[in-house]
Amino acid sequence: MSDDPTQRLDMSPGGEPAPDAAATSRDRRTLLIVLIVIGAAVLIGLIVTVVLLLLGTGRPQALATASATPTTAGAEPTPVATSAVPRPTATSTAEGGGSQNGGTAPQPTGGVFTAFTAPATVRCEAPATNFTPPPIKVRVSWQTIRTDSVWFVQGTSDAADSQYMQVPVSGSQEDFPYEVDFACGSASATYNLTLVGSDGRHVQKIWTVTNTGDRF
Repeated sequence: MSDDPTQRLDMSPGGEPAPDAAATSRDRRTLLIVLIVIGAAVLIGLIVTVVLLLLGTGRPQALATASATPTTAGAEPTPVATSAVPRPTATSTAEGGGSQNGGTAPQPTGGVFTAFTAPATVRCEAPATNFTPPPIKVRVSWQTIRTDSVWFVQGTSDAADSQYMQVPVSGSQEDFPYEVDFACGSASATYNLTLVGSDGRHVQKIWTVTNTGDRF
């Protein structure tokens, strides 16, 4: 047998005692637990942060909406402006017709001349010896509506006021109560027809006839 001392199995090659295997395993387990606890804490912190952010994002919107539309007890709601729809306006059409909207337009009530003709000239012929030329009649024709009466007079005065000669509301010189001749001794003559409308208004037709022939 060798005289060298027997080396103990629990000693390290450098003479240090060998680490205890049980203690090393326990330390690793402790470290693992600590890491798990730290990871769980971090995870919980993240979850809590996310929840708070979500809650914080929704709350200001509700507050902003509530503050944007404040309500006061008893306050009347603000009316909403609406554009007015224009109403159609009745427009009169030709005499005797209705309006474009189906209504009846106001009808005129005053009398008017609807037709009037009269020559502007006559030609007088000087008489021959022992011969008298026939008289030249005043020629005129007229038509009226909404008229109570028509009057004739020579000159420019209102014939209805003069009450000289009443004639039909429509007619011609043939309807004169007596014949009216042109005075050939004059260069011209002026005549007047005046109607009295159903509303009492007077309307005049004044015309002048010029002699283009002899004056005698």
